[in-house]
Amino acid sequence: MAITESEDTEEARQLRRSLQLDGFDVSDGKTVPIEGPISVTEEKSRLLANLAASSLPRKDIIAKHLKDAENLFSEGKMHPAMGQARSAFEAGVEDTVSLVEINTKRKAGSGLKNQLQFLSNEGFISADEEQAFLSAWGFLSAGAHPGPSTR
Repeated sequence: MAITESEDTEEARQLRRSLQLDGFDVSDGKTVPIEGPISVTEEKSRLLANLAASSLPRKDIIAKHLKDAENLFSEGKMHPAMGQARSAFEAGVEDTVSLVEINTKRKAGSGLKNQLQFLSNEGFISADEEQAFLSAWGFLSAGAHPGPSTR
């Protein structure tokens, strides 16, 4: 299927989203890379490889959430995609906290904010990384709630 920049059918939007996940877009009737200094494809591969090599107890479930988020995004289902991404994020943090708790013999407390603060206090992440994680979680949480959306 060929698409143009101005084409606005559901099929064209779905194809464009799929291309964007692969790091491409359509410009002047041609497929062009949209990769900047960070390659989405390389980062996704690195994330999945690191996840597979990790000791996280739910790494398979986390990988499934990420794949589901990608598929839902390609289908234009933004709210469910954000929900799947948030589930992957939260499971990754929770599993990391569990492993650090075992090693330190200390407890994090409940809730993602307390868990991230625990990881920071234990030196597992920096204060800047804690803030970045909280910002990412806020973004994923806000985007996953039902509300007005054209998609």
